[in-house]
Amino acid sequence: MLPLLRDKSVIAIGKDRLSALRLHSGKVIAKQSLPISGDVLPALSEFLKEILFKKTDATVILSNHFMRYAVLPWNETYLSDKEMLAIAQHRFAENYGDGWEIRLNDSAAQAPILACATPKDLISGVLAKFSSSGIRLKSIQPYLMHAFNSARKKIPSEPAWFVLEENGLFCIARIGNGQWKSVRLLRSEKWEEAMLAIEREALMSEEKVGQKIYLCSYSPKKTASDPWSLIPLELSLLPSILSDDAKV
Repeated sequence: MLPLLRDKSVIAIGKDRLSALRLHSGKVIAKQSLPISGDVLPALSEFLKEILFKKTDATVILSNHFMRYAVLPWNETYLSDKEMLAIAQHRFAENYGDGWEIRLNDSAAQAPILACATPKDLISGVLAKFSSSGIRLKSIQPYLMHAFNSARKKIPSEPAWFVLEENGLFCIARIGNGQWKSVRLLRSEKWEEAMLAIEREALMSEEKVGQKIYLCSYSPKKTASDPWSLIPLELSLLPSILSDDAKV
């Protein structure tokens, strides 16, 4: 007799909100959201007591408000994973100080590597809360990686932009030929400022940049003037669970 598959839960940790979905055979069967203020970890501890999460395999998505990103250029000299991690650690320490948990995204040969940094105390705190909750934690993912992996099949390999909107923050990634070219975080509520940032980077880039912008936004009222082409992305589960306007 085959074992029964467990339900899955997706828990989004935002700057001022915890949101979650429970899925059975890929379909959403329950939703919940909790506004928070101050430290997220005590709120997460209480949140995990809800029946919504019982007997599930959980995936945690971390808002880009908590993240820092850096694209490390390909180096002709062979470097081991340990050496690349050391380079990333130096980069983040130089720009943001110490105290970061750093992961390197798998990359094709001769391609830039995306490094993701999360506060160590946040990671250790999330692990501790799940450990005491009895809920299986399968993975902790940055919002950028979770959303991009969900959208990958909708984005061609030609140069383009991938933009994620949260409350008060835009994550702007330039991509091309299956590679990360740049990733930056812009703290703003205004789409016009995000467009200006894209235009400035396009002007300064020495590489060919695309004019298609793939936008994952909880607010559809966005426009872009010529020569830019704005392509809204509708991703299952996202980005609404990281928005204060989320209907969960």
